[in-house]
Amino acid sequence: EILKMSIGGVAATIDGTEATVSIDVPYGTDLTEMAVTYRISQDARMVINDEPATDTIDFSQPITATIIAGDSVNRKDWTISVNVGPKPSSDNSILSFSFVETSPVSVTIDTANATIDAVVTYNLDSLKLTPVITIAEFASVSSTLFKSSKGIFTAKTKWDFNEPKAIAVRAEDLTEKVWNVRIEREKTQELTIKDIAKLDGGLIANVGKPVITEGIVIHIVITAKGAELYIQDSAGMWSGIMVVDEGNIYAATLAIGDRIKISGIVEENFGMARIGQIEAITVLNSDIKIHTDTIIVEDALSVAYQNALVTIDSVICTGGFDNLYTVCDSTNSIYIYNKYRISDFAFEVDSMYRITGIVYYTSADNSYRIVPRTADDIVKIARPVETKPIEPNPIDPNPIEPNPIEPQPQEPDTTTVGIVGLTDIGLTAYTTGHTIIIENADEAVIVFDIAGRLIATAKPAQRIVINAPHTGIYIIRTRQKAIKVVVE
Repeated sequence: EILKMSIGGVAATIDGTEATVSIDVPYGTDLTEMAVTYRISQDARMVINDEPATDTIDFSQPITATIIAGDSVNRKDWTISVNVGPKPSSDNSILSFSFVETSPVSVTIDTANATIDAVVTYNLDSLKLTPVITIAEFASVSSTLFKSSKGIFTAKTKWDFNEPKAIAVRAEDLTEKVWNVRIEREKTQELTIKDIAKLDGGLIANVGKPVITEGIVIHIVITAKGAELYIQDSAGMWSGIMVVDEGNIYAATLAIGDRIKISGIVEENFGMARIGQIEAITVLNSDIKIHTDTIIVEDALSVAYQNALVTIDSVICTGGFDNLYTVCDSTNSIYIYNKYRISDFAFEVDSMYRITGIVYYTSADNSYRIVPRTADDIVKIARPVETKPIEPNPIDPNPIEPNPIEPQPQEPDTTTVGIVGLTDIGLTAYTTGHTIIIENADEAVIVFDIAGRLIATAKPAQRIVINAPHTGIYIIRTRQKAIKVVVE
C-alpha cells in the first residue's frame, strides 16, 4: 500500500480502494521534475516502468506505480496523477455601472478603450455621487475604495464626477486595467413639434427630456396659475402642442402670430405631450400668418390633431345650448366648446357654419371638441338654395311658350361659384350616370345638393367617386372654391 505521498511539497490525496493518488497544483507548475516523498508498506518497494522509483518524477502524464510486497509475490498497481488548475482569468472588465443616488439616463461601457460614459438627468443638483459597479468573475478592486456584497461593489464615499475618475480592476492573473469614468448631464434636443407630440405605440417618446422647438403662437390663455400657450409649426397631423407657462413669466410679452423658440421639458398630460418647466422663450419674428388645415370632422376626432388649429367647413348645427353645441357633416359630429367664454357664442340649429378652433380633448366624457378662440372663428355661411323654374301665370290667357328654336341643353353646368380661379388648383368634376367624379382635390371636399342637404365629405385625393342619390344640381365645395355639376 501507499500510505503517504507528497508531490512538489504538497500532500497528495490517497484512495486505497481505487488505488489512486492525486494532487492539484496551480496553473503553470512545471510537471517534468517534481520532487516526490512517500511512505509505503513495510518491506515493500515501488517501481515505475519496472525501474525503482526515484525522488524526482515526470508527471506530465498520469503514471502507474507498482507496489511489490516484501515476499516479491503480491503486488498492486497505483495510478498517480497531478491535476493542473485552470489558467487564471485575465478578465478585468467592468460589467455594469450605476449610482446609489440616481439611475443614469444612459451608460456606455467601452471595454476596448476602458472607458465608461454615463449621462444623468439634466436637473440633477450635484455630480457628487456614489458609484456602484459589478466586475468580471475572479477580478477585484481596491478594498480601500469599495465594499463588496454579493458580487456588487459600492464605493465607500461619494466621488466628485465634475472631473473624470479612474477605477483600477485587477484580474485573477494579476493583470490590471484602469477605467476612465466620465459623467455629464443630459443635453437638450432640438426637435420639431411633430417629434415631440407624436405618440409612438401610444407612448410619448421624449417625456421628461429637455427639448428646444419652434412654432407660431396660435392662442394664449391666462389661467389662475399662469398661462397656456398653443403653438403650431406647420399644417397637418401632430403640428400643434400646448405650452404651460407657470406664473405667466413669458406669455405676457407674447402675441398671436409670434414665431418663438422655446426650451423646456416634455411632460405628459392625459396621455398627450406638452411642454412645461420653461427655461427660455425667444421671439424670432412677429405677425406671422397662421395657416389652418381645413379638415373633415372625422379627422378632428383624432388624437393626431389635438392642440392644432384647424377649420371645419360647411358643417350644420344640430343642437346644443350655452357653451356647447354639436355640428356635423354627412357622417360624423363633434362638439363646439366655448372653453374661453366668448360673449357672443351662439349657433342656430340647421344653419351652416365654417368654424376654426383648437382641437381639444376632455377626459370627462372621453370626447374631442373644437374650441374657437374668438367670435371671428365662427362664420355662418349660406346653405345652397334650390332655384325652382318659373311656372307660366295661370291667369295669363296667352302664356309665353318656349321658343322652339332656342338651343338644346348643353353639357352639365360646371361654372364655378364663389372665389374665381378654381382651375388654379386643378380641381375638376363631372358626372357619369348617377356618379359624381371629382379629380385633383388638394383639399377636403364637401358635396351638397341644390336644396342644401349634405350628401358626402371626402379627404383630399386624386380621384373621388360619390354616388348621387337623385337627379339635379350638386355643389362641390372646398375651403376656398365651389363648383356645380348636374346629374341627369
